[in-house]
Amino acid sequence: MKKKGFVLSMTMAFVVLIVSSGIAATLQWDPVPNATGYKLYYGKAAGSYTQSVNVGNVIHYDLDTLPLTQGITYYFAVTAYNAAGESSYSAPVFWTPPDTVPPAPPKWTPTNPVTSP
Repeated sequence: MKKKGFVLSMTMAFVVLIVSSGIAATLQWDPVPNATGYKLYYGKAAGSYTQSVNVGNVIHYDLDTLPLTQGITYYFAVTAYNAAGESSYSAPVFWTPPDTVPPAPPKWTPTNPVTSP
């Protein structure tokens, strides 16, 4: 539960990186003074976060480690915490994991079949 009176200002930057093994996304935010850790919240609607991950005292998180469905848009927000409590949510950002399944090869139909005599 978020405690009132614990005010932390959050700024987030969303960075999507293309890597050789596919597509990966990293969420990154600015450090908050006096924070001892951060929590990442996510869900399918801004402000309606159904999942969370305690990411510890880091200012980035690789989104490809989350159980996200390709083609579905997800919204993310981060909170900072310390012994006094947890901050309010940062401004939300969104990302849609791309479909990484390669398309099926086209079906080949011979236009001039060779027949045996």
